[in-house]
Amino acid sequence: IIGYRAEMIDAAGRSVCDLPVASGSVDFDGESTEQWACSLTVVGGEWIPQGPSDPLDPRSGLRCRLWWRIKIGAQWLEVPIGTYWLEDPRISDDGPVAVIQLTGRDQLAIIRRSGYGSATVAVGGLTVPAAIARIMGVVAPATALRMDATSTVTLPDPYEVGARDPLEDIVGIAAQAGLIVCTDREGAVLVTAPPAPETIRANWQEGDDCPVVSMGRDITTSEMVNSVTVVSTNPDVQPSVSATAEDDDPSSPTYIGGVWGRRGVTIRSDAVASIDGALGLARTTLEGRRRPTESVEVQVPGRGDLSYRDLVALARAESGVGGLYRVAKWRLPITAPDEAPPLMTVTMQTRSLV
Repeated sequence: IIGYRAEMIDAAGRSVCDLPVASGSVDFDGESTEQWACSLTVVGGEWIPQGPSDPLDPRSGLRCRLWWRIKIGAQWLEVPIGTYWLEDPRISDDGPVAVIQLTGRDQLAIIRRSGYGSATVAVGGLTVPAAIARIMGVVAPATALRMDATSTVTLPDPYEVGARDPLEDIVGIAAQAGLIVCTDREGAVLVTAPPAPETIRANWQEGDDCPVVSMGRDITTSEMVNSVTVVSTNPDVQPSVSATAEDDDPSSPTYIGGVWGRRGVTIRSDAVASIDGALGLARTTLEGRRRPTESVEVQVPGRGDLSYRDLVALARAESGVGGLYRVAKWRLPITAPDEAPPLMTVTMQTRSLV
C-alpha cells in the first residue's frame, strides 16, 4: 500500500499546513541541474491565492514538500520526493468546485532566474567550494547550502562572474573539481561528488516475481567520436590553450586511422585554464563517446525512494538487456488515496556498450 502527502513549509522547514493534492506527478531527472519538478492539482476555492500571505502565493515564502509513503504492517514510512516553489496557478471553474493546477519548481530554477543584478563577484584564487559559497552568498543568501565534498582546485586569478546566469557559473566552477550541484530532497542546494552507490536497490530481472510491466531500449551510434579537441575561451588565459585526445589504438574498432575514419568534435570552454585541464576534459569526453550507448526505460509500481545512480539489476533476454544499470530519472504519478496508484516510469543512465 503506497500513498502521498503534501505540506506547505516555511523558510525554516517547519510545517505550516497540509495541502490537499488530488492528483499530479513528480519528475526527477538526475542528469539535469534542476533535478526536481512537479505538477499538482488542488480542489477547492478556499485554496485560490487572493493575496501575498495565502499559502499558494509564492510571495508567502512557503514551499511545498511532497512525501511518498509506503505502509509496512500498521506503520507508514515516508520519503520526501522534493521541495518546491509552487507557481503559475491555473484555475478551472466549470463544475461544483474550483480546481487549481500548479507547477512546482526546483530551488535552482529560482537561483537561475535571480541573476546578479548589478553585482560582480570576484572569485579568482579561491578554491572551488569557497567560490561557490561566495556566489551563493550574493545571489541566494537565504538558501541553505550543503557542501558534502572538499576540493583544493583553485580558480585562476583574476576570475570574475556576474555577466551571465549564476547557476551556469556555479555548475561550471564545480565541474572543474569533478563536483556536481543539485537540490536535495529537502530543498537545500547540495555541492557533492557524483554519487556512486554500490548496493543494489532493486532486482527487476525477468521471472515470476518481476515487477516490470514494460521495457524499452535505445541504442545510439550517431554521436560516437574518436577525436576530441578542447579549446579555452577564457580571455584571461593568454596565450590560449588547447588539447586533443584521439583513439590511437590500432586494435580499437574506432581507431583514428582505421576504416571507420576520423569523427571529431571541438569543445570550447571558458572554464578551462590550463593544458592539463583541457587534456583531462578531452580524454574524459573521448572515453564517454567512442562507443555505442544504450538507454533503458521501464514501467514499474511506484518507488519514490529511488535516487540518482542507484543500482538496479535488469534482465530481459528478448530485448538483449542484462546487467546492472543506474537510475537516471523517473516520473511518479500522484493519485488520490481512494485510487489505485498508476505505474511509474524509470529511465536508466545511458551507458557505453562494448
